[in-house]
Amino acid sequence: MSGRTEDSLQSISVRLDGKNYSYWGYVMKKILRGKSMWGYISGVRVQPTDINADDYAKSLDIWETDNAKIITLINNSVSHSIGAQLAKYETAKEVWDHLARLYTQSNFAKQYQLEADIRVLRQQDMGIQDFYSAMSELWDQLALIESSELRAFPAYVTRREEQRLVQFLMALRDDFEGLRGTILHHSPLPSVDLVVHEFLAEEIHLKSQVDKKTIASSTPSVFTTPQRSMPHNQNRSKNDHCNNNISSKDLNNHHCNIRMLRGNLVINHSLKFDGMPGIHMQMLHRVAIGGGGGRRGCAAVPPPPRGWMAVRVGSQGEEQQRFVVPVGYLNHPLFLALLRAAEEEYGFHHSGAITLPCHVEHFRQVQGIIDRDTSTSADHRHHHHHFHLCFRA
Repeated sequence: MSGRTEDSLQSISVRLDGKNYSYWGYVMKKILRGKSMWGYISGVRVQPTDINADDYAKSLDIWETDNAKIITLINNSVSHSIGAQLAKYETAKEVWDHLARLYTQSNFAKQYQLEADIRVLRQQDMGIQDFYSAMSELWDQLALIESSELRAFPAYVTRREEQRLVQFLMALRDDFEGLRGTILHHSPLPSVDLVVHEFLAEEIHLKSQVDKKTIASSTPSVFTTPQRSMPHNQNRSKNDHCNNNISSKDLNNHHCNIRMLRGNLVINHSLKFDGMPGIHMQMLHRVAIGGGGGRRGCAAVPPPPRGWMAVRVGSQGEEQQRFVVPVGYLNHPLFLALLRAAEEEYGFHHSGAITLPCHVEHFRQVQGIIDRDTSTSADHRHHHHHFHLCFRA
């Protein structure tokens, strides 16, 4: 008996705060049904009043004991400010009815509030697991107001899962843009549970990459050794925030150094965008950059104009094409993601022009996005592109 008493008085995992009454009531109802006590709330089990009955004293004792247990359970499962309002009630049914009057909303009003909360929820500094838990709590409350007919309709359930997936992906930090773009191009779309599993693994991967790059950036780099004497027209880009016609205004989100080293373009980035961890990246490419210093004997391929650079684009099995793009592309997260893919594919010391392992058509779409972004005002510098960034499936 004492074991049952202790179990009956414990609080539930959901704590009523006034906004989550539907979910709290659902959980509480299940618990009371499991303890065969829901009748005290529904009015089926009422306080004994027949004092002439043989078992009146015993029945009254059982009723008062169970009634007190339910009231205690409710008090232990609500916030202090709400619990203070319940002292004036003697029966569990009175307590329950009071809370229902206070916090029951119409289904439409409840739906409006929940969907508004989902819309504004963002991952920000939360880990994937904590963010998924916060989103799931809102989804669960929203599901409680669905009709049984809708829940039994397979097409609706499929549509609801797709909507949840979109809501989850949209609210993630930009750190996960690469994986997000890949998932959006899956057909059919994976389940939310599977996606969360993938992002948990990606979160661990990103953290390990940041740790490695942090260690790498704290150790001497092969590119920091003293340089040999260089011609004046090749030595003018020293530590000047990516001279080559890139202004400091273009590079207000990261520090960058571009310099020529014996005919190679050294790209050294220390990146920090809003909502993204710092990334340190160094790349070495033989590339033609406009403004002088072009290689002799290559008249068939004219050097790019000043402030532009040549890149080669093409995925495995596809003929590569040469593109001439502004050096300012190095300031855009989408292009940096492509550079990171090239780094993973070819390593730091890849010879020849910058080569991006990307479908040509996809790269043209990336160009369009970057060109649109660079032509917009400063108020639109936060990029939230749901785009498959040329990563191989």
